[in-house]
Amino acid sequence: MALKKLVSYMKTEQEYCHFCGGKLYLLASSHAKCSLCTKKYSLKKAAFDRSVIEGFCENKSAHSLSKELNVTYLRVHTRYHQLRMIIMQNFSEISVEPNEYEEYLYSPNKRRSDTIDGFNFITFSTQTQVYNYLLPPLRRFYRYKDSTELSSFIRKSHIAKLSHAKNKITEFWNFFEDFMKHFKGVNKDNFAFYLKEAEFKFNHTKEEQLTLLLSLWYKR
Repeated sequence: MALKKLVSYMKTEQEYCHFCGGKLYLLASSHAKCSLCTKKYSLKKAAFDRSVIEGFCENKSAHSLSKELNVTYLRVHTRYHQLRMIIMQNFSEISVEPNEYEEYLYSPNKRRSDTIDGFNFITFSTQTQVYNYLLPPLRRFYRYKDSTELSSFIRKSHIAKLSHAKNKITEFWNFFEDFMKHFKGVNKDNFAFYLKEAEFKFNHTKEEQLTLLLSLWYKR
């Protein structure tokens, strides 16, 4: 991390505890102790964590951010995975009744031959947010060798309840397609994490994302 950024962070963030908001007392070696909850932590590490969360909210890749912060790729990649876990654990339930929903099939390469190995999910929409539910893969139900039969199957099994052609759901799908372009490829076992990350970022401004993730990061 650049020295100026670290010094600036320590000047503005060293007064109050990240865990409870209590008054901090500075200790040796850039550490601090809270007068309320008595927790001790490194201000340098806290500065690094905040920089990673900021980079995550700005959609910076783990590779580019690791270069920017002059740390290993693995260190940033691990933090990114932890942030996706936090999002999955805390933003996976919809709090109000959705008024619209529709099924979506995401094929990373957009080739017809990739359709059967695409990712199928339903997007629910409320007045203010969207929520996604990942469906079983199409291959689980696949019995067709002909592409025409497959297209017919997908069309007949399609789930939807929409009031207008243009809506928050289609807005999210466009957002999601652009979001996924940042990644060279996503392992099928991790797709749900990226879907929830896109959902979280669609539902919240960057300022809200940063505030929510910082709060949850220190409540782990």
